[in-house]
Amino acid sequence: MSTIEAVAENRSRRKRWRSIAVHLLGLGCLFESVLVSNMVFLSISMRGYFYAFERSPLILACETVLSLFGFIYLLHLWLSFINGFRRV
Repeated sequence: MSTIEAVAENRSRRKRWRSIAVHLLGLGCLFESVLVSNMVFLSISMRGYFYAFERSPLILACETVLSLFGFIYLLHLWLSFINGFRRV
């Protein structure tokens, strides 16, 4: 195996692992969004209203960023799905 082939294979592996990491993070964010939505729904159904008890700005900022990333990831999946139909 030549040096060029080894470098190309190494880049391919890194690209594959980066893709796996992004998909795992995206699916985790989607799960987090569904979990938070269920918690809010259960709180509303039990009390009749929702009371947000989280006061830490850091936690709220992290939840917002993760939800935003989950939305972007879902949009990416949807666009990939639509483009898959165009290729057929």
